Amino acid sequence: MNYARHGARSISSGVYNLVQGGELLAYGALADAGFSGDWSRIGVLTTDQEVLAQQAWWFILVAHSVVAAITAMYAQRQGYPPLQAGARGLLFGTLGLYDVYVRCQGKRAQQN
Repeated sequence: MNYARHGARSISSGVYNLVQGGELLAYGALADAGFSGDWSRIGVLTTDQEVLAQQAWWFILVAHSVVAAITAMYAQRQGYPPLQAGARGLLFGTLGLYDVYVRCQGKRAQQN
């Protein structure tokens, strides 16, 4: 099953879901590295690196919050559930925005 299409290229839904899962895993690892304190205690990271991981995590959270608002507004204009779209934008950032865009385009193509 092809999920996202761009010209002649397509991405299977399995690969797409794997990318989304990997993205969430990376965010979880970044949060763990930045906020747990475990990694500096055992000497894997310095405290400066933990602070840098915290800053990166907060930057990603703020950026994804902005994308979530944009995604929800776009979805509402397209007749797609804005809460669901906003959640996708918050969790996956621009990948979530693209996901909602593709879903709205697919819905529009089915209506025509």
